Amino acid sequence: MGFMRFTGSGGFIITTVFIMALHYAVEAMKQGQGVLLSLFNNPLFLCLFILLLIGLCVRGFYRKDLTCVGLVLVLFSLYLSTGTVPGTVVLKEGEERAQLRLISVKGIPEKMIIIGKERPEGFRNIEAEIISEGRIKRLKPFPYSLFHGRAFVLWNAGISPDLEIRLKGRLLREDRLSVLPPEKTAKVSIKEGVVLTVSLSPERVYKKGRLELSEYNLRRPLYRILLKDNDGVLFERLLRDHEEVHKTDFSIILRDTAYWAELRQRDIISLLPFYTGLFLIIAGAITSLLRKKKTA
Repeated sequence: MGFMRFTGSGGFIITTVFIMALHYAVEAMKQGQGVLLSLFNNPLFLCLFILLLIGLCVRGFYRKDLTCVGLVLVLFSLYLSTGTVPGTVVLKEGEERAQLRLISVKGIPEKMIIIGKERPEGFRNIEAEIISEGRIKRLKPFPYSLFHGRAFVLWNAGISPDLEIRLKGRLLREDRLSVLPPEKTAKVSIKEGVVLTVSLSPERVYKKGRLELSEYNLRRPLYRILLKDNDGVLFERLLRDHEEVHKTDFSIILRDTAYWAELRQRDIISLLPFYTGLFLIIAGAITSLLRKKKTA
C-alpha cells in the first residue's frame, strides 16, 4: 500500500513530468537547440511555463517540498540557457581563438536523405573536439563541460562553403555560413541592394508517384549560388568545391568546404542553480519516500 500511495502522490507525478520534460529538453539541445528555442519563443508555452513556476513556488513554500524548489531552479536554469550568452566563439576546423582550437567536428553524416517536405532539426550525435592549453575536450550540446574555470557547450555546428567573392573590385570572404539542415538558406550582403544566397542542392532526386526523396552529399556538397539585386537575379549556378565563375564585373570562387562549430561559454557560478536543483529534487524524492514508509 505504501508503494501505491507514493506512486499516486503529487510529488511523484510532478517528478515524473519533470523527468519527461527534462528528457525532451535534452533531446532538443542535442539537435542544435532549435526545438527548445522555438518553444520559449512561443507566447502560449511561455505563459504556461511561468504559471508552472509560480505553482511550484507556492507548493514548495507552503508544503516545504524540496522537490518543487529543485524543479523551479532547474527549469529556470534551462530557460536562462536559451538566452544570449556573452561568451560565444565560432571556429572552423584548425582555427584557434580565445585559447580554444577546434580540432574536428564529428557527427555530421556523409549523406542525408529527406523525404518530401520533411524538415530535420539537426543531428543527435554531434560533437566538437577542441584543445585548450594542452587539454583535449569533446563538447556536446548537453551538458556543459567544465575546464580551466569555464563552462562550455556546443551550441551549433555545420558545414559552410569557403567563398571568395569579388564584385567590382570589392573582396569578401565567407566561410561560416549556416546551410544545415538542407532547405536552409544563408544570405551574404554584398552591398546595398545586392544579396548572395547560398543553399545546399540535392545530388539526386527520386520520385515514385507522390513520394519524393532528395539525397544530399554532405561530404562533397553541391551548393546553389544565387546573386540578385533589386531588379532581379544577376547570376545563378550550382557549384562544388574548387569550382569558380568569372563574369565581367564579379567572380565567385569556392574553396574547400569548412566544418565549423559555435561554442557558448558560461561562468561556473551560473550553473549552480541547475546542479543545486538536481540535488534538491533527489533529496526531496528520498525524503518523501522515507516519510511514506514511516506513516505506512
